Amino acid sequence: MARKGSGIMSGGYLGVNDYLVSDDNSFFAIMQSDARFVIYRGSGPSSQGQAIWSSGTARQQGQYFAVMQLDGNFCIYEGTDRMHQGAFVWNSGPAGPVGMYVAIMQNNGHFRIYSLLGNTGFWST
Repeated sequence: MARKGSGIMSGGYLGVNDYLVSDDNSFFAIMQSDARFVIYRGSGPSSQGQAIWSSGTARQQGQYFAVMQLDGNFCIYEGTDRMHQGAFVWNSGPAGPVGMYVAIMQNNGHFRIYSLLGNTGFWST
């Protein structure tokens, strides 16, 4: 389990139990071992509050990871090897042009993807 800051850039990934925390420590988003990416109130698993959003992808316990792709999609895959992705589980959609994106756990509880070309919002929970 590792706290990975508040955001993840294109090419970055979260393994099972890795999480992002809003800058004000009010919300965190975690990649769970049941294939769900979930946003909770609180500053991390040790102070977890109520769930406020989920990818809705509950599956058997296993190995999963989430990756911020170069097309602006935040995706969940089965497995542990992001270079040889396993079965596709979920994506934020829609795909955009290849470029640099960042997904940020915000102070208002939203997980939002921004395009760094023009600093525009691309997708949000």
